[in-house]
Amino acid sequence: MMNKKVRILQTINLFRLIPIWIIINMQSVDRRKLIFEEIEHWNKCVQLNLKGKFNIFSVLILKLKEYRSLLYYRCGGAKS
Repeated sequence: MMNKKVRILQTINLFRLIPIWIIINMQSVDRRKLIFEEIEHWNKCVQLNLKGKFNIFSVLILKLKEYRSLLYYRCGGAKS
């Protein structure tokens, strides 16, 4: 369950989260599946205990630089 502070942070940052969420959903089916599996994996590893992909995604993006870097790489930002 998300606490009130996290929910407020998520709401304030929607303008940053929605474009990234759209980019994720525009990826190929295989890549999108991998990203969503990683979201669930990070949820367990970081012990967020949240439900809902967008809720988990938003907390990971807003709080963990490591996850932002991985997501950027997964979405093709590291092409040479």
